[in-house]
Amino acid sequence: SSGSAGAPIQYFGPVSLNLSHLMVYGPGLQAGTADSTLNINVTGTATLANSGAAGPAPVAGSGTASISAGNIQLGGGTFAFSGVSATNLTAANEFTNLDDGTLHSSGQLTLASAVFDSAAGKDLSVIADGALLTKATGAVPTTFGKNVGPGGAFSLTGTNVSLGGNIVLRGGKVTASAVADASVAGSKSGTVEVTDHHRIERAVTRL
Repeated sequence: SSGSAGAPIQYFGPVSLNLSHLMVYGPGLQAGTADSTLNINVTGTATLANSGAAGPAPVAGSGTASISAGNIQLGGGTFAFSGVSATNLTAANEFTNLDDGTLHSSGQLTLASAVFDSAAGKDLSVIADGALLTKATGAVPTTFGKNVGPGGAFSLTGTNVSLGGNIVLRGGKVTASAVADASVAGSKSGTVEVTDHHRIERAVTRL
């Protein structure tokens, strides 16, 4: 069923899963105890989405959450990782935003993929209560973008924001906002490409 859970899905203690596909529909994932760790390896596509109301605001914690997949798709709505000090989402090939939504981590958030892209006209807000980092897992695939269109937008917010890897939003917009510092990695790390009426904005608030 594609209906969303009404509350965040909790995990307790060390949890390790190896799957062919993953679909999580709900307000998010929450570490149930201070030592809770979640490691999910997916050979195919991992989809995170919430078609219902947003859950409670993420709470700080010392748990961790890691999802590695061939592809990662965000299906819209507000999806949060709560009770964690670090969240890692890694897509070997493609990290795609499919619908308007928010991805939130209560700690540091690392997003890694060969390419980051978006469906046409869809806005994604990524919020880390700690540092936010995007980076490349490898070269851009020769074929990608089955669900991609023009005009997508990424808004990235964290205590520190470091943009690396290959972000491709044709005719779109990338905004990076940080309390301390925001930087776009050099060509050795990748590119931020929003060609055709492009906009790249950086907002830095120093305390």
